[in-house]
Amino acid sequence: MTTKSSKPIRRVLVLGGGIAGATVAERLGRAGLDVPWVEKEPVIGGHVAATGHEPFNPGQMGTFGYGVIPNVISGLDAERQLADQHRITCLSDGSAPRRVAFIQCVGSRSEHAHRRPEDTNYCSTFCCSYALRIARCMQYDVPETAVTVFYMDIQNFGKDFPASATPATEESVMLQNSSIS
Repeated sequence: MTTKSSKPIRRVLVLGGGIAGATVAERLGRAGLDVPWVEKEPVIGGHVAATGHEPFNPGQMGTFGYGVIPNVISGLDAERQLADQHRITCLSDGSAPRRVAFIQCVGSRSEHAHRRPEDTNYCSTFCCSYALRIARCMQYDVPETAVTVFYMDIQNFGKDFPASATPATEESVMLQNSSIS
């Protein structure tokens, strides 16, 4: 877009302080544009889950075969596959997995992953709904995919959690209370 003087306009107004508005404002700002950001509510809306500056590397546990067994992937690996190919596949042969296990609390509650025991007594509060969301994506792609979620305790994070968890567990996601080590 140009003005009458043919100079490019380097300013974009972003309306809305939800996650979409925040993302657009951040990306346009990084591109060097002036970005006024307007939200009608007194507080910013949306939700941002910040788990820290560096994702946990499940390979450092050594327990679950991550990085050793070809079809063992992390939630982040699954998310990357969904973004890149719109489905999750077995790394060994590219096929859709037929049986899947999600192991919850790897890293956040493991003393083996931290130098200090006091760093293991927290819950990131979104992994349960995250696992159920990925499970539902997998079952949408291949309905007969058998999914088991091994959890220490289910965190009902967010007002929409019961609505999203119920269909997953009623369909074919098995929840197994356990601490796998």
